[in-house]
Amino acid sequence: MRDTVWLIASFLILLLLLLLLTQSSSSSPQPGSTQLTGLNKITLNTDGQFIDTRGFIKLFRGFNSVRKSFPWYSQQVLNITQMKMFQNWGINTIRLQVMWSGVYPHQSTINTTYLDQIEKIVNLFAQYNIYVILDMHQDALSSRYGTYDGIPLWLIDQFKRPSHALQYPWPYKQAPNCEMCNYLTYECSNAAQQLYDNVSNSWSHWGDFWEVIAERFRHTTNVLGYELINEPPPGNYYTNPLRGLSGYAGRYNLQPVYDYLVERIRKHDTETLIFYEPITYGIFTPFTTSWLGTGFERVPGANKDKSAPNKSVLSYHYYCWILQTENSNSTMPFWKKIVCDEFLLPDVISNAIKAMQRTGGGRFLTEFGICGDDGNANSVNTVECNAILDEVDKRFESWTYWDGNFLDEMGNPIDSQVKSFIRPYPQSTNGKLKKLRFNHKTGEFHFVFLHSTNPSLLKYHLIEVLLMNKSF
Repeated sequence: MRDTVWLIASFLILLLLLLLLTQSSSSSPQPGSTQLTGLNKITLNTDGQFIDTRGFIKLFRGFNSVRKSFPWYSQQVLNITQMKMFQNWGINTIRLQVMWSGVYPHQSTINTTYLDQIEKIVNLFAQYNIYVILDMHQDALSSRYGTYDGIPLWLIDQFKRPSHALQYPWPYKQAPNCEMCNYLTYECSNAAQQLYDNVSNSWSHWGDFWEVIAERFRHTTNVLGYELINEPPPGNYYTNPLRGLSGYAGRYNLQPVYDYLVERIRKHDTETLIFYEPITYGIFTPFTTSWLGTGFERVPGANKDKSAPNKSVLSYHYYCWILQTENSNSTMPFWKKIVCDEFLLPDVISNAIKAMQRTGGGRFLTEFGICGDDGNANSVNTVECNAILDEVDKRFESWTYWDGNFLDEMGNPIDSQVKSFIRPYPQSTNGKLKKLRFNHKTGEFHFVFLHSTNPSLLKYHLIEVLLMNKSF
């Protein structure tokens, strides 16, 4: 009898091992399946701070990964050596483009190969404890207007074109050299207005895109959020000059379509954070009237879902525009340093805080740059980048740098680019953040916080500070 029991037990153990081996050798998880990683799904507390499932306050540091051409992702993001370096440097988030044109290359065709590749990238980041913001990236909408197809060409072709005299590149005589200048062309602004006015059923097509993304990634715990659109244009301010005012455009062009997109996303994913961006220059002025500021009196979706502020994040960008024509390796002019670093920079962050306090939700500096320590302590590069990083530390801002060109063509770190970003910071804190300072010249690091008195959190360590590995 005992031999029989042992025989049965041995058989069951063998069967269990076979099942485990079969499972471990199976293919990657099915699209939309639960992702098994050690990363917690991130939410917001009542103060709009990012928290994990323990209630620890999270800070995020990272960069953008955007390729503005087919196949709509950078091959470098699959580089394992690079991933390990990112982890050593303290990078814990990536703002990753996910392209409408990539998902819907044709009106009724979903490119599952592209989606599989994006999912592979997201899952690879998870293995290195990196969160991802899925960003529907665009700049000036379309290749029709001098850039690339952030909005699918098949939809742009359905929009009504203006008269020949007003077609791209009017008011320029020839296509402008600067990417952002394309926003100023009549045809680009007119196409943006048609997008906002739901011409050719554009809202429905846009919503289809976001439903596909939400259904695919709803259980992916390292997806920090869905960003509805990058740097939305204000609309056609030629036909209505009020649309050139950030608050007006935010209220009448962005808010309605954002509400619609959130509703479409929430059909499949009720929890992942929604990142929403105002007109880019809207954050440079406070919300004082209906004409200025972001124009948002509430977060997207709050018209129907009262919990929306707990799941919404204001995405904003900072670039000191008066430096755009400056040689970045030249000495920073004193007056520009005063304007940029003493006035404009702190005001922009203050305006983001005020906008967040008005609507509820969180905030995230999703773009700034392009800068980096170039070895010259007085250069525009070095001065501007260090000023921004110092200021965001003071305000406990989470950020993703534009655009993360930290490696050379051989895949080796560019020391001058990496140096500015090797900064210790508290990734997770069991308590309230009070003070954060890092002296990039001396390496001195100061962090002050009040330990949580919540009994359910007392069993945890006080703090998880990341001291980045400086060896390249």
